[in-house]
Amino acid sequence: MLNVVIPKRIVILFVLAILFLHCRQSKDITENGYYSFLMLEKGGCMQNCKTYTIQIDQNGLADYIGKVNVSKTGRYYRTLSRQEKTELWECIKRNDVFNFTGFTGNAGEDSQMRLLVLVKNGVEKKLSYGELAPKILMNVEAKIEEIAEAGEWQKR
Repeated sequence: MLNVVIPKRIVILFVLAILFLHCRQSKDITENGYYSFLMLEKGGCMQNCKTYTIQIDQNGLADYIGKVNVSKTGRYYRTLSRQEKTELWECIKRNDVFNFTGFTGNAGEDSQMRLLVLVKNGVEKKLSYGELAPKILMNVEAKIEEIAEAGEWQKR
């Protein structure tokens, strides 16, 4: 048999390289097969519906445009807290919105329509839905609306 002697320096470099690569593989749910962007647009209706658009990227940068019946009109931005960001992406993942294919609850032309756009692994998913949407869509919308109403928004 051959006795191969590997220098100690090479072994140390190899171990450090493995540790470095392992540490870089974080558990951030917005990476490695998860979501990188979302947009919720709530359109107008015949009543007093909140009408706005909010976009949030994987880093928690949020852009909000308030139109009517909202606490702030115009364009605003802020960065979500780490907790908000984690809760949002986990809510989307838990409700498996990206794979949703069922009825989206269009209640007719007088009801408020919403457009939810998600990007996962570079693939875009658009869901247009109304007030009678399944609970999984309404859960995600509630989480996004909570973010839209909270925090220190800065006017653009």
